Amino acid sequence: MSKNNVSLFSLKYIKVSRFSLYAGEPQIYIDFNKPIVCLAGANGLGKSTFLNIIGFSLTGLVKRPNYNFKGISDIRKMNYSGEYFKGRIRQVDSEISEVEVSLEIGENIINIKRSFANSGEFLSWRLNNDEENFDEKKFEEKIIELMGLDSFEQFIFIVHYLLMFDESKEMVFWNTNILTNAINLLLGIDSKYAAEADRLSRLINQYDSKFRNLSWDITEARRYINKLEAEKKPLYNNSEDMEKLREDYMNLKEEIEEIEKNINNIKSENTSVKSLLSNMSAKKYSLKREFDEEYKKMFSHISGKEKILNNNIVMELLENEECPICGANHINVDRVRDFIEKENCPLCLSDLHESKVEVNTNRLKEIDIELNKTENELKNLYISKEKLEIELNNKIKEYEDKQYKLSKIEVDPIFVTKDTSENVGESIDFLIKSKYEFINMLTKEKDENRIKRDEAKAEAQKLRNLVTDKYLEIQGEFIPIFSGLASEFIGLNANLRLQEITTYHRAEYKYVLELGDSERLYEHQLSESQRYFIDIALRMTFIIYASKRGENKSGILLLDTPEGSLDIAYETNAGKMLYEYALNNMQLILTANVNSSGLLKELSKLSGSQNFKLIRMINWSQLTNVQEKNLKLIEDVLNSLENGMEENN
Repeated sequence: MSKNNVSLFSLKYIKVSRFSLYAGEPQIYIDFNKPIVCLAGANGLGKSTFLNIIGFSLTGLVKRPNYNFKGISDIRKMNYSGEYFKGRIRQVDSEISEVEVSLEIGENIINIKRSFANSGEFLSWRLNNDEENFDEKKFEEKIIELMGLDSFEQFIFIVHYLLMFDESKEMVFWNTNILTNAINLLLGIDSKYAAEADRLSRLINQYDSKFRNLSWDITEARRYINKLEAEKKPLYNNSEDMEKLREDYMNLKEEIEEIEKNINNIKSENTSVKSLLSNMSAKKYSLKREFDEEYKKMFSHISGKEKILNNNIVMELLENEECPICGANHINVDRVRDFIEKENCPLCLSDLHESKVEVNTNRLKEIDIELNKTENELKNLYISKEKLEIELNNKIKEYEDKQYKLSKIEVDPIFVTKDTSENVGESIDFLIKSKYEFINMLTKEKDENRIKRDEAKAEAQKLRNLVTDKYLEIQGEFIPIFSGLASEFIGLNANLRLQEITTYHRAEYKYVLELGDSERLYEHQLSESQRYFIDIALRMTFIIYASKRGENKSGILLLDTPEGSLDIAYETNAGKMLYEYALNNMQLILTANVNSSGLLKELSKLSGSQNFKLIRMINWSQLTNVQEKNLKLIEDVLNSLENGMEENN
């Protein structure tokens, strides 16, 4: 893989175990062995949840609703998987509910296991046929390496902001911050440049924010001088007030130093607890697997006996009292049952006792004791972690409060000038003079901050020039992909034009959409369905382009289909657009309501059963009374889709 290209991935399978919302299916296994996989169900059955489960299995995160994306480096702050899954998994299932996903990057297969417990706990991962690995950091490093990325945060951004069009319907096309990061990462020079561009963008924001704050402080200081000039009276009447102020200052300095020590100690202790938690969780997982294996051995002879009783030949013989092999009808059924009861095979007379596996019952007891001990240690560690986090938050708040009080004293004119004069006029003059000195200090800091901001902007401009030059090279390949997809949906010639704009002193990219002979500069110039599917077309374009340039030659789109926004004229076109995407050797996993929408009909009909897999979700969760009454209508629609697929084979 060229270092300049980011490689995307495709999914092999996903396995979800004991997810309470899907009570009808204790274990769900989906093999993504066809280009298009559609999860079809009624409202409230967990379609959007399943897409979030896929995103969580890959990244360990669920995107917080209305999260304000600021930059890739801060992206982990958006996670709220703990709150999200709490209402979807019962307490009784929380410790055993988990997900396993398999993804393909180039010639490599990576399997990942995560638990839904404890706000999402990483369990293990495996590369190809290697041994299972419990180190989450090594997993993240391997993903970075195989995809040609600079950080795991970039992987999170790609999954949640480019590959997944979820129920939030947050759009890339009209969010210049997200779009700029997408262009830098997938169409830029190198993932390191994308990381540097993101860092500089955040730095410019910080400098700009500080610049505005300093300007405000200078303005406030000038107002204060005007007030002093008008009132002509000192803030403090005698030197005792000043001494008290200085005493408070020194006490605050000592208290802040002590709090800083406490914070560092708590952080160090918290790091140790987290490390112990990680090790203990891995130990618990390993013990559970060993216990399960020993337990299965103990009852292996029972399962062997049941296997004979459930054998088709034996079942037919016992039921019909006729030999299914030679046809003899004078069978001593009691004798056959006696053989089975004595644990002898009725066909070859083998002793089933001989196949029993020797079980180390002492080891089973030891594992059970160790498991209980580990569980208790884990609970205590979680309690310790929670207490430490509460203590740390309290100390940080205390630190910030005292720092604020200290800063107020440090800029107080009386504290700065040490004024003890009883002459009001002289005192005011000293205050005004010190305030002007304070303004000069702020002005100097403001100028230094402006210089740093401008230097960062100059560095960012150099990177943008590189990306812009690169975009000019690849637009002849990139734009036709978009035009083909978008035109298929909207029925007009669609084109893109890249613009560089400035947002809060930060340069970003924006696409101007050209439809026919007109330009659409703003999202309100399109209908809701047009906005959604134009944005989906852009995501598909990113995926197709990056996949063709990368190692895997295939990519994936996770789509919570917004078919409810479509009018009847566009339903068929939307289905054709999705089909065109899949024709590029791309993977499409979508959710859809079971209705009379032409989108699914067209998509399934064009794809045929060899390319389209329909997953019926109606048995996964409990149906409402309304859904139960109309179950036949739902089944009819699903059957109609499957029949349409078969007709196209």
